[in-house]
Amino acid sequence: MARSWPEYNTNPRSAHFLTYDSGNARLLRDDARPVRSRHPVMAVLQGVHKNLLSGLTGSIVLASVSLCFCLALLSGVIVYAPFMRGRPFGTVRSGRRQAFSWLDFHNFLGMALTVWMAAVGITGFMNALSDPLFMTWQQQDVRKVLNPWQGQTPPPVGALAPIGSVLAAAQAALPGMRIVSAVFPGAGIGSPFHYLVWVKGDKVLTGRLFTAVLVDARSGQVSAVLRMPWYLNFLELSRPLHFGDYGGMPLKVIWASLDLVVIAVLVSGIVLWIGKRKIATGAPLRALGSDINPEHISACLSCSVTEGK
Repeated sequence: MARSWPEYNTNPRSAHFLTYDSGNARLLRDDARPVRSRHPVMAVLQGVHKNLLSGLTGSIVLASVSLCFCLALLSGVIVYAPFMRGRPFGTVRSGRRQAFSWLDFHNFLGMALTVWMAAVGITGFMNALSDPLFMTWQQQDVRKVLNPWQGQTPPPVGALAPIGSVLAAAQAALPGMRIVSAVFPGAGIGSPFHYLVWVKGDKVLTGRLFTAVLVDARSGQVSAVLRMPWYLNFLELSRPLHFGDYGGMPLKVIWASLDLVVIAVLVSGIVLWIGKRKIATGAPLRALGSDINPEHISACLSCSVTEGK
């Protein structure tokens, strides 16, 4: 509960949470204290991962980075085949030329995880664009449904239909679906004239797909059932794949381990890039363990990358 939506949106800590038993309506908990947020470090890390703590601008930047990541994977696949021609997959050369070992190590890990990295990159691109996509849906689909109520006065709290009848109306409109939440009129993500009831299926696949039901705040009757467009359905299906939510904790552990391997790919790429810059500026070839004349560095580098010598 809160005094008003504007106050809650400005200061979420002003909320007063009441927890009831859904079967007998018995009050289980009355938390009049300020709402405790999750651990501040995790909150900051999640914000950085989601939008660089910069709102919509940060989301667009991360979407661009995800797209570049996917393009880098594609280019790596294209150049890998001719580069490894005549060698068994996973060959890592050893010896004096350390740079070649780094290159083979980088290529092997990259190719072994290409499919997984592509899946995470594409789903990350979609997740970074989640806010713009939902805004597009609101502007194109939801606004059309709400046009008949424009200019009307929102109902006062005392005139709102009982939440029980609202949920019953939504359930009757979509039998076989499961209600997961109901947003009261006036919320920033809803409508001042409607309850916004979210429902989803009860199967493995449909359980990831949401449908919005707008219920008139005065009468308690269903005004509209809003099916999600294809791009939001794709987004919702991509979320558990991106975060490893399909298989519980075991899959999360696997996802975290694969993340560490991807970090190794990135580190090896940085090492190669730094080594290439040293060679390009005429620095000694200590990293290569070679006594090649600096005048022939460019030619040798081109030859080694192209032919793998």
